[in-house]
Amino acid sequence: MSIKSNIIIKTIIAIGKILPKEFKKRSYLVLFLLLFNSILELFGLATLIPIFALLFKDNTIHENSVLLSIYNYFGFDSDEKFIIVLSAVMLSIVVLKNIISLMISYYQSKFSYDVMGYLTIRLHRLFYAKGYLYLKSINSTEFYRNSATIPERFAHTILFGTLTLVNELIILIFIVLAIFFYNPTVVLLLIFTVTPVFTIFYALTKERLKSYGEEINALQPKLSSTIFQSFFGYQDIEITGTAERFSDRLSKFVSTYKDISAKKIVLQLMPTKIIESSMVLAIFVVVVYGIYFLPDREALLALLGIYILSAYRIIPSINRIMIAINGLIETQYAFDIIGELDRSEDICKKSISKEIEFKREIAVKDISFRYPNMENDILNHFTLTIKRGETLGIVGKSGNGKTTLMNILLGFLKPYRGLVTIDGVELNDSNMESWRSKIGYVAQDIFLLDASFGENIAFGLDRDEIDMKKLSRVVSLASLDELVDTLPNGIDTNIGERGTRLSGGQRQRVGIARALYYDSEILFFDEATSSLDSETQRDIANAITSLSHKGLTMIIITHRLSTLDGVDRIIEI
Repeated sequence: MSIKSNIIIKTIIAIGKILPKEFKKRSYLVLFLLLFNSILELFGLATLIPIFALLFKDNTIHENSVLLSIYNYFGFDSDEKFIIVLSAVMLSIVVLKNIISLMISYYQSKFSYDVMGYLTIRLHRLFYAKGYLYLKSINSTEFYRNSATIPERFAHTILFGTLTLVNELIILIFIVLAIFFYNPTVVLLLIFTVTPVFTIFYALTKERLKSYGEEINALQPKLSSTIFQSFFGYQDIEITGTAERFSDRLSKFVSTYKDISAKKIVLQLMPTKIIESSMVLAIFVVVVYGIYFLPDREALLALLGIYILSAYRIIPSINRIMIAINGLIETQYAFDIIGELDRSEDICKKSISKEIEFKREIAVKDISFRYPNMENDILNHFTLTIKRGETLGIVGKSGNGKTTLMNILLGFLKPYRGLVTIDGVELNDSNMESWRSKIGYVAQDIFLLDASFGENIAFGLDRDEIDMKKLSRVVSLASLDELVDTLPNGIDTNIGERGTRLSGGQRQRVGIARALYYDSEILFFDEATSSLDSETQRDIANAITSLSHKGLTMIIITHRLSTLDGVDRIIEI
C-alpha cells in the first residue's frame, strides 16, 4: 500500500505546486462533480435492488413497508403493474443519471484541455525565453515534445488520473464501509485476501513501468527527427544513396518503440485480469465463509447478492484506480520538464521596455565572448564603431567569430566582458525590444512560413492586417514585382513549406523585402549570398548596394570580398 500512497501523495503535492490558484479551485469543483457523479451511479445501482427483490421473492411488496405505502398511495391493483411502473421509473432515473454524467464528463474534459493549453503556452514561453543558446542546444522534436506532448500527458494522464484516483478511492471506501456494516467479517477476509495480490503486483511492476515510460519519452524525439530528416533531406538522401540507411535507422527506432509499447500495454492490461481473478477468489472466500458460518443458504444467497451487486461497481472502480496509478508511475518524467515552471519563474518575466535611440553610432567596446564548454574565446577584447548610415562589410574565415559578433549586436548572445552601446546607452534586456524593432535580418537560410508570398514578407501578420500599399512598395524595392506578376494568385500565392517553390535568390529577396516592410533602420546580412550562384549573387549584391542610398545602416557579413563592392568600409575578423 505504501508504494501506491507514496506516488499519490507525491503527485498531489507536485500538482499543487504547478497549478495556479484558478486551476486549483476548478480542480476542487471537478473532484466534487466526480464524487457527485459517483454517488449518482451508486444511487442508480441501488435502484436495482428493489427490482431484484421483487423478481426473486414473492410478497416482497406486502412485506416491505416502504414499497407497500407506495403501492397503496398510487392505488395499484396488481403486483405486475407495480413492478412494470417501478421498472420504468428506475429506467428514467438511470437515463437522467447518464445525461448528468455526460455533462460532468464534458466539464472534466474541458478542464483537462484548459490545463493542457495553459501549460503548453507557459512551457513554450519558458523555453523560448531561455534564449538563443538554449534553443540551439536542443533539436526541434525535443522542443515540440517539451512544449506540446508533455503538457498533454500531464493534463490527461497525471491530472485527470489523480482526480479519478481520489474520486474512486473515496467511492470504494464508501462501498467497503457499507459492506462492513452489513458483515464486517467478510470485508476483513476480502481485504486480507485481495490486498496482498495488488501490493505484490505493484512491487514487481512499478520500476519497470517507470522505465518503459522514460524510454518511450526518450525515443519519441528520435523517431520524429528521423521522419522529418527524411522529408526535408529528400534530395541529399537520394543523391548520396542513403535512403536505406535512413529506413534502417527508422526501423530500429520503430522496433524498439513497439517492443517497449507492447510490454507496457501488457502491464497496463494485467490489472484487469488480476481484478477478475481477485473477485473470483473473493467469491470463493465468501462462499466458504457462508457455508461454515451463516445459518442457511438463503443468508448466503443474500450475502452473495450484495457482494455481486457491489462488485458491479467495485470492479470498474478498482480498474480505474489501477490504470490511474500505472499512468502516474509511467509519466513521472513529465514533472522534470513541467517542474521547470516552478524553478524558472523569473525567466518569463518581462522587464519594462525602454526606448533606445539610434542617431549616431553603434559601439562595440572591448568585448570578449566564449561559447559554453569551449576553452578559448571566439572574440577577445574586440572593439568596433559603426556610424549611422554606414555600410560595413565584415569578412573572415569560418569560425573566426563573424556570426558571433552579429548575434551579439542582435542581442542573442551576451559577452562576458565589455559592452555594446547605442548612442552611448548600454544595450541590455530593458531596451532590447526597442533595439530589435529597428533591425532587419537577412540570413543565409531565410526562415519562410508555409503561407502566402505576402504573409512571408509581412512576417507574423494575418492577411487582413497587412498594409498592401507598403507591401507593394517593398516588393518593388526587393525586385520581386516581376516574379509576383507571374504567380497564379499574385501576392496571395502559397510559396510552400520553407519556400520550396522559390529559388535561392528569390528566397533572399523575400528576406530583404521582409526587412524593408518593418521600416528597419539597420539591416544585417549574414552570408546572405554565400549559397547562391555567381549571377544570382551579383543580383542580390546589387539589390543590397541600392539600399545604401536610402540612408540605411547595413552590416554585411561574408567570406567573399566580391560581394562587398560599394561598401563604405571593410573589416576583417
